[in-house]
Amino acid sequence: MLRIESKVLLLICIHVVLSVAVLLADLSYLQGNLSYFFTLSFILFLFIGYSKRKPYNFLRPSVIVGLYSSGMFLIGSFFYEMGIVHPSHERGNFYSLEHFELITSFLFLSLAFTALPILFLRSSKRKQSYKPNKSFDKHIIYMLSIFALGIFLSIKKIYFSLGDNVFDISGAIIILSALYLSILASLGQSKLRFLIYFLFSLFLIIFLFDDRRLFVMYLLFVLFLEARILNSISISKIIFNSIGIIIILVSGILIATSYRSPIQTDFRDFISEASTPQLASYFEGASLIFHTYDAISTQISQGEFTLGSTYIKSLFIPIPRDFVQIKPRSFIDLYNSKNFPKYRDVGGSNASHFYAEAFWNFSYLGIVPIFLLLFFFEKVYFKLLNLLYLKRVLPSLFLALIYFRVLEFARGTGIDGIMWPILIGFLFMLPAYLLKFKKFI
Repeated sequence: MLRIESKVLLLICIHVVLSVAVLLADLSYLQGNLSYFFTLSFILFLFIGYSKRKPYNFLRPSVIVGLYSSGMFLIGSFFYEMGIVHPSHERGNFYSLEHFELITSFLFLSLAFTALPILFLRSSKRKQSYKPNKSFDKHIIYMLSIFALGIFLSIKKIYFSLGDNVFDISGAIIILSALYLSILASLGQSKLRFLIYFLFSLFLIIFLFDDRRLFVMYLLFVLFLEARILNSISISKIIFNSIGIIIILVSGILIATSYRSPIQTDFRDFISEASTPQLASYFEGASLIFHTYDAISTQISQGEFTLGSTYIKSLFIPIPRDFVQIKPRSFIDLYNSKNFPKYRDVGGSNASHFYAEAFWNFSYLGIVPIFLLLFFFEKVYFKLLNLLYLKRVLPSLFLALIYFRVLEFARGTGIDGIMWPILIGFLFMLPAYLLKFKKFI
C-alpha cells in the first residue's frame, strides 16, 4: 500500500503532464474528450482519499475539493459532449469560448495545487477512544431551544442585513444547531445519533429547500463525524456506502429542487428527452464548468487582474458600502456585472469555481492562493479533529462551521461564505459561555 505522500506526488505529476498535454492537443479532440481527462483526475483523487487505516482521510478538505471540482467538471463536460445542456443566450456555446486550451491547462494545475497541502500536513497517529457520555444534557437542551427558534423564524421568513448582504437568519440558526447537536450526538456515542442525523437532514430539506447544497454539506459533515471513529474500512464497504450516499444525494437534490421549480409530475415526462436538460441543470456541473471557463476567458482577454481585492473584500462584510467608499467588490459581482449585466441588475448571479476567482486575481499565479487556502482548510480540519478528540465542544463548533462551508467555497461563494456563519455562530453561542459551560470550553 502506497503512503499518502507517494499518492499525492503521483497525482501532482500526472496533473502537470495533463496541463501540458492539453496545450498540445488538437482543440476539437480536447473539446470532444474533455470528460475523459477529468475522469482520470477524479479517479486520482479517489485514490489518494482511500485509506484503510484512516477512513476520515477521505473527508480531508483537499480531497473533498479535488473530488468535487474534478467531479463537477466531469459531469459538466459530459453533459456538453452529449448535447443535453441549455445554451447560454448571452454568452453563446461552451465550445465557442476563447482560450479553451489555456483554461483547461490552468484547471489541471489548480487541481494539482489542491492536493499539494496534503504533503505538508499529516494526521495524528494517536488512537481515539470514545465512550458514551451522558453529561451533555445541558448543551442539548440549550441547542434544542436554539433550533426551535430557527424553525419558528424559518416559518416567519425573517432576514437581517449585514453590510451589503442580506442573510436568512433562520437558516443560519438551523445549521448552527444541526452541527452542534450532531457533534454532541457523535461524542456521546448515543445509539440514537443516527436518528438525529436523519431528522436534521429532513429538516434541512423541508425548511431550507431553496438551497439543496446545505443538505449535501451536512451529509458530508455527518460522514466526517462517523468516519473519524472507524479504525478500518474495506473496499466493499466503501462501494456499498458510496452507492447509498449517491442515492441519498440524488434523492435529496431532486426533492429540494422540486420545491423551488417543480418539473413534470408524470414520471414518464420526467425522464423524457424534453426534460433531460432541465434534469441535468439540477446537478450544476454544466453551469459551473461554463461559468468557470467563461470567467477565466474574460480575464485573459481583458487582462485587468484584481490582485487580491476580492479576497480582502470579506474583511469588510459587516461594514456597509455607504461608510466605506473604497470597499472592494466580490468576484461574483465583478464577473456577473461584466458578462451578465441585466441578470445582475435584478439581483441574479452565476457561480464560478474558486479556481476562476484565483485566476481573476493573479492570472496563472492564482495557483498560489489556491494552495494557501487549501492549506488553511487542512489546518482547520486537523484542529477540528483534535478538539473533538479532547471533547471541547464549543470551540469545535466554530471550526465545524468553516469545514461545513468547504464545498460552497469551492463552488465560488468566496471567503464571504465562511465569514458570516462564524459571525452568526459567535452571536448565538455567546449565551453558552455566559451559562458557564466550562467543562466543554
